[in-house]
Amino acid sequence: MKLAMMLVATLALSSCGGSLAKVEKFTYYLHDKFVDPKTTVKVASGSGSLNEPSAFGDVTVFDSPLRKGVEEKSDLVGHGGGQLSSLKDGKIFITEIHDVELPDLKYSGSIAVAGRFSFSQPSWKLAITGGTGSFSGASGYFTVSLADPSPKGFVIKYEGFVVLPDLKVEDSHEALFRGFLTVIVGKGTWQNY
Repeated sequence: MKLAMMLVATLALSSCGGSLAKVEKFTYYLHDKFVDPKTTVKVASGSGSLNEPSAFGDVTVFDSPLRKGVEEKSDLVGHGGGQLSSLKDGKIFITEIHDVELPDLKYSGSIAVAGRFSFSQPSWKLAITGGTGSFSGASGYFTVSLADPSPKGFVIKYEGFVVLPDLKVEDSHEALFRGFLTVIVGKGTWQNY
């Protein structure tokens, strides 16, 4: 059975007629503010108080600008928004969406990110779980670190290693699916099933 599935995958990939993915590397900075106008707010507390230090059960939401550099006046490339949940082991689980416009690379869309980390680490990795627009079908990861841990707000560096479907292959998802159907069903032509 494993050999048959490998054969199906190999034939399906070869039916696409080209490379299915490319890797892009880029960096941008999320600018959080803890002072007015705030971009990060604790909305729920496991201890019952929103004014205590973070503890298990706390939930924080953020909607912060993404910029080309560490400086607050550097070019805006988008916004990052999401939720942080404090865990028992002192780590944080994060889910976030980055709405990104990278005209230099001719990319625009949203990148979905998730992972578990601790601010006490010098850096951490977050998984890219999908995307929209130019990032449709994206995977990969971000290496994340604190670029400026100011008490007024953090500047967080996101260095992305993004795997994108090859935009030059004509509808690679359909071609891949067509390859699977051709092998499984035994048909030589594409039909709607």
